[in-house]
Amino acid sequence: MNEQNIGPTYLCRKKMIVEAINKINPSTILEVGCGSGDLAERLSSKYDYTGIDINEHNIESLKKSVPNGNFICINLFKFKSEKKFDLLICSEVIEHVKNDYAFIKRLSNYIKKGGFLLLSTPGRRNLVGKNDILAGHYRRYEFEDLNKLATKSKLKIVNLYSIGIPIANLFKFYNDYRAGNILKNNKLHKKNMFELTKDSGIKKRNRFISFIFNDLTMIPFYFLQQLFKRSQLGVDYFLVAQK
Repeated sequence: MNEQNIGPTYLCRKKMIVEAINKINPSTILEVGCGSGDLAERLSSKYDYTGIDINEHNIESLKKSVPNGNFICINLFKFKSEKKFDLLICSEVIEHVKNDYAFIKRLSNYIKKGGFLLLSTPGRRNLVGKNDILAGHYRRYEFEDLNKLATKSKLKIVNLYSIGIPIANLFKFYNDYRAGNILKNNKLHKKNMFELTKDSGIKKRNRFISFIFNDLTMIPFYFLQQLFKRSQLGVDYFLVAQK
């Protein structure tokens, strides 16, 4: 199983997402690809929160551990709801979807008029590596790709940022090295894209990594993230769009 450690890139991404949520201050939230529920735990205590994911284990675990949230194990293309949401969060999901335009249009269907989309995804096409293969990614994105997708889906770009410069860039090398060893030493390469995608949403806390990288030790890197967020040099991008 391809369990992903909660490391500095993840923390930088989460910091940016939470700051954006606080500015928007929504009443209702839909998270597509809620994974192991790190955001769900925080958000469900404050907002009317719904999370969907294709990993059965994640959803069953969240139903028990996060009683205030509404969790559904389903693919977005099969999800149906008459309810529209003030905010839709989709973090590190679109790169797993073959038809990304159909996917973002579907996301838009569940956003209220005037509501927001927060979307993060791996950045820069030339950085496709072993970790992308291991995680079941179809692609990485440039700023212009995300601009086109949002505009075509009739979403207005509010902000488009790079995440975690420079620490995320450095950890990209480690993540690709780690992924290469995993692919070489087991049968994960025989899994299809759907299976790899399901596994990629499983996050685990490594005590050693959590001791080194946490919100306190990451303060200098959060500051650097703010300085460089408008550049296109990141390895992960963050889109804020409004319907």
